[in-house]
Amino acid sequence: MTLDALIMLSGALVAFLSVAGFPPSLYKPMFFILGVFTIALGIVVRRQRGKWETSMRQSESSRRQGAYMPASSMPAHEAQTSEEVV
Repeated sequence: MTLDALIMLSGALVAFLSVAGFPPSLYKPMFFILGVFTIALGIVVRRQRGKWETSMRQSESSRRQGAYMPASSMPAHEAQTSEEVV
């Protein structure tokens, strides 16, 4: 199961518990456990998103640096002018 599906499932269980008619001695601990579970899933999703955003920023900055490379630091096959090619 994906993290998104687990978060939706825990939300559905919370909604179900509120109308299921369980006695308070049973649904109060279940609410607590589902709350902790949902918070843990949220933390995991946030960390994964942070890793993804960091990698996207790094790839963007490396692309920008590559686009503005001076001719002297370019590889020899890219530094050729149109006169050398003819």
